[in-house]
Amino acid sequence: MTTTLPAAYEESFSAVPAPIKMVRFSPSGRFMATGDTELQVKIWDGDQLVAAIDPHSHDEKIRPTENIRGLEFSVDEKLLFVAASDTVNAYSCETSELIWYHRPPRFFGFLIVSPQALAVSPNGTLAASFDYGSIATFTPGGEVQWRKSENYAPRRIAFSPKGKALVGVDAFNLCVWNAENGERVHRWRLENKVFTMAASLTEPLIVTRELHTLTIYDIDQFQRICQLPSGRGLPCLAMSPVDRLLASGEKTRIRLINLECQGVRDIDVSESSVLSLAFSADGKRIVAGCADGQVRSWDV
Repeated sequence: MTTTLPAAYEESFSAVPAPIKMVRFSPSGRFMATGDTELQVKIWDGDQLVAAIDPHSHDEKIRPTENIRGLEFSVDEKLLFVAASDTVNAYSCETSELIWYHRPPRFFGFLIVSPQALAVSPNGTLAASFDYGSIATFTPGGEVQWRKSENYAPRRIAFSPKGKALVGVDAFNLCVWNAENGERVHRWRLENKVFTMAASLTEPLIVTRELHTLTIYDIDQFQRICQLPSGRGLPCLAMSPVDRLLASGEKTRIRLINLECQGVRDIDVSESSVLSLAFSADGKRIVAGCADGQVRSWDV
């Protein structure tokens, strides 16, 4: 079954809704956050819009390159972390008030530094990667815990299920860091360019999306498990928070792959291109942010 989420969602946008490039659910599933190509961030509680956020920069030099690169909820669901423009911001989920922000120093004193990705650990630690080659972790209140320069600046990051490791991928490298101090403990040099990554919340599994393949890694054993074929389309991946179910976006469909039994189910999305994917917190729905500005949902 396919539905459009929610009825009020479409009305909250302008006459021509912007493409939805990011969708995230809070840990309990109470909230859903969306970010679009016009830098509109919205937080939903069921079908009610509870917060609208404008993360645009006040610096005119930054505006031409502004982009939303990360959305993550805090563990207690009080905050939404947004990586946009040249800052990492923390907003109240109830009021959209800006609680704190972090703007990294400019490289060489004048080059703009932007966050590339965000991740939140099970214990609430926030991690952010930056495009000039560094990774930092923060307390939920915004205090920097550690910061490391890193040659392999990841464009996607995630914590291991227990929060002890941080994993990230750039175009040709997959790395694992100690989440407590930022020391790199392993690196895979990849043969094919990687476009995105998804992480399991229940097992130490990472899935990367290449041009024609999906590759699965065990980050505890530091080994590649297998490769699966992947169809053409924009690189979108999501892993179920409750089981071994993987969703991969392709040109006119979403492919659901059960990694336990290797069963496959295809969901037709020919009415619009899929730009982002997310599973609901209970794993019962797959949600897609689409190029036509709609958020669509299917029962898993």
